Amino acid sequence: MTRNPQTPLNLDIADCPQAIEMLERVRTGLEQGIAGQSTEPLSLQSLSDDARALVLEALGEGEIRAELDAHKGHPQAILYETQLTGVWRWQLLDQAAQVLEDSLEAGDCPQLMRHRPFHAARARIGRPQDSADNLMDGVAVLAELEAHLEQHFDAEPEGQRETTVRNTSATSPAAPYRLNLSMMPQSPAALELIDQRLGRGPARMTNSGYGSCQIEATSVRCIWRLKHFDDSGRLLLDSLEICLVPTAVLATAEDLADSHARLGELLATIDSGAC
Repeated sequence: MTRNPQTPLNLDIADCPQAIEMLERVRTGLEQGIAGQSTEPLSLQSLSDDARALVLEALGEGEIRAELDAHKGHPQAILYETQLTGVWRWQLLDQAAQVLEDSLEAGDCPQLMRHRPFHAARARIGRPQDSADNLMDGVAVLAELEAHLEQHFDAEPEGQRETTVRNTSATSPAAPYRLNLSMMPQSPAALELIDQRLGRGPARMTNSGYGSCQIEATSVRCIWRLKHFDDSGRLLLDSLEICLVPTAVLATAEDLADSHARLGELLATIDSGAC
């Protein structure tokens, strides 16, 4: 995922040490992400209102947004990527939509997006009982997904909610498996069966970088539904992806390096007094 953010430089930020320090910490987080290290969220709530506004104005808002529903004791989460690819802002909200936490996080994606979408998901799809002729294409899709789930992930004992990726680390997940529904003949009944068996999970994302990509977690662990639309709203691609986080929203090492350089340029401009 490569984008070209343009960080505004006409900010009155040079006289706000808090804001500059936060941007320096974001840059350090990008360095850690480039090195494949995990990063910690940076709380915006520790800043003054002016400093927070300056930081957010400097970073801007990018093309990817996500929402995680309140679920199983976890509060609602709203996330968006800034104009610097790999730098995210996220908020946790209570039932009255009041902010509980407000943070920045650098890396390929926020940890919330790794751990929350499938916290209470089913580990398996299960074979549908109805196998009428007009449903067989849908049954075949579900069987293929089930087989690849077994290849990609270890299902832990009943009642446990974590998923372990075979032979991988948290920063290097197994290669995603994609199934293109648009290229497969499916009757309306078969598509309805797929929708019914996979269900809908508590996470939704959009990437508006190239047309629009709408992404939803299913209720089966690590299965996502992705729909790509052109600028007129016409569906171009309907697919399923088995992964921890869809590649359409992940920042690459090159993205992080580019954002690190751009943020360095911004900080140098601030230091020189040119902004």
